Amino acid sequence: MSYNPVEESAHRVGRALHNINNADLNTRVMAEVRAELDAIERAEQGDLTGRARQALALTRADASPAQVQAADKILHANLFGDPSLFTETEPAAVAVATVHWLQAAADVTSQTAGYATTEIVQEADDIEALAHETPTIVLEHLELGLSLSRLNTRLRDLTCG
Repeated sequence: MSYNPVEESAHRVGRALHNINNADLNTRVMAEVRAELDAIERAEQGDLTGRARQALALTRADASPAQVQAADKILHANLFGDPSLFTETEPAAVAVATVHWLQAAADVTSQTAGYATTEIVQEADDIEALAHETPTIVLEHLELGLSLSRLNTRLRDLTCG
């Protein structure tokens, strides 16, 4: 038995196939596993065609650099977003790219307006009402040099309890 739940699940399937002892079924399952592994590898490389497209539904703890770059290109073309952000890139990658753009916007605004980077969103809320708590927390964490995974944990803690 493996302590890794994914690995143990694979072992259970393997043991079940061994007990069933059907060569045709084994061949079909092996073909599906190979296709799935190929799709995962292609998704990791940024190719989200065919079966690899299902990776868009996953929420990962970290984002694929290729996916972050793809999300960044989409945001560069249309900073207010585009439907392709939800159909062509992973959610975690979109979040990372969006944080990069938030930081850049806050830095430029800070230099121009004279406010601290972490005060920018709050000041914008004084001009026009907007949800400023989360972006402010993001900017504060980035200023402290905390990683995006630590930031993700902090935001999850704030929203879930």
